Amino acid sequence: MPDANDSVPEYAVGLATPRRPPKAHRGPRHALVESFAVFCGAYIAGLALLTPLDLGTLSVGPALETTIVIFNLPEAMMAAAALAVGAASFAAVAGARFAWSLCTICALLLLVDSALPASRMGVGTLELRNFVDCLAAGAMLGALAAVSLHFRGRAPAYLSGVLTGIVIGAGVEIPKGEASTLGRLAAGVPPTWLLAFTAIMLGVCLYWHRTKVARTASTMLLGFPIAPILAITVVLITIIEVSDWLDRHRAGLSGNIAGVILIVLAGWAAALLLPGRDGILTLQALAVGATAFTVVTVPRPAWIVPCVFAAVALGLTLGSRWPASLLSITASIAASLFGIFVTDATDAMVPVIGCLLLALVAGYCFGSTVTRSVVGTVQAIAALVVPYSLVALRGRGLSSRGHMERFYRDPHQGVGHTPGILVAVIAALCGLGVVLVRWLRPTNHPT
Repeated sequence: MPDANDSVPEYAVGLATPRRPPKAHRGPRHALVESFAVFCGAYIAGLALLTPLDLGTLSVGPALETTIVIFNLPEAMMAAAALAVGAASFAAVAGARFAWSLCTICALLLLVDSALPASRMGVGTLELRNFVDCLAAGAMLGALAAVSLHFRGRAPAYLSGVLTGIVIGAGVEIPKGEASTLGRLAAGVPPTWLLAFTAIMLGVCLYWHRTKVARTASTMLLGFPIAPILAITVVLITIIEVSDWLDRHRAGLSGNIAGVILIVLAGWAAALLLPGRDGILTLQALAVGATAFTVVTVPRPAWIVPCVFAAVALGLTLGSRWPASLLSITASIAASLFGIFVTDATDAMVPVIGCLLLALVAGYCFGSTVTRSVVGTVQAIAALVVPYSLVALRGRGLSSRGHMERFYRDPHQGVGHTPGILVAVIAALCGLGVVLVRWLRPTNHPT
């Protein structure tokens, strides 16, 4: 029988000592099934955070319902990102049984929502489903991190799954109706059978961990980390409010510069709120996330999905073998410059290169920097997702609120040069923030 304390790793209660390896109470087949379940769950959660509804179904529905749903996506994404950090914090101290239970429930919610016909729903129902999908994805993302990131086999599965889902979901092309399974995956929409398979796999993992003993309520309250939640709240509110303000006022160059400064300052503050050097990964993710919506990624072929996974895995491997935080920032700047130079390109291989480049950079970012706590990594993933809410940077400068008109990427319309320049500046200032954190935190211990 496993020891009861194994259900709550030492990192969950903020101890500085390394976590001892768990006892080998299950065979390699169990570990393989758990890793595969974690990969599928993280992939679906990453997709659902950015494309919470079946966009192909919405495209054939009434325009008013679709417009209202898309209009409210930034707030839904912000709530989901904050919930992911909160779920990771609570699941880390509550234990494995709670984490697997939460993952299974969220997967079932996504499955039920996917099976419902979106085209027959009213305005309020579609908006509610959108928020439910986002919140379920965020909670599953955080809970999976708590049972994955400090385990040798599950951590790569989690990171490769969530990053693949985010890269695929970051560039959503205008829906074209029904598509094959690979086509739906490339469009950021997982098929229903994949959701059902993932829910079953997570349920099996929950059955295996049903005997794990959770901490008492007093212990959970004492070990619950507040700083990461405060840090991600600062980033989320700043990004959303800056995006809305720039949209309402249609600011020129001075407004754009002010917005960039506010976003970077929020990233610096969030990085310094985390213990030790855990905030470095948040700054790297903020740079990569900002870069994502300047790189040309559509139209892309259906076979791009396994290639994106391979690129993410390669990036994770390179980052773990040759870690360099500033190299990740440099790669983000290079990717944004690539987006500037190919914004008007018509070659069919440009979107393929853009997807693979973005996947490689994201993988290297998370492979090169390892946080001491689960919550630090989840906060970085949240920072990676939230900049996509600033889709107003596309096309007509900063004149489109959130995802309203620029949620779907038009393959025949470039994004202009201004977004790429501003994103390169954001990435460079995030690099300066990395240097600042290293200077203020000379060792990797909390201060």
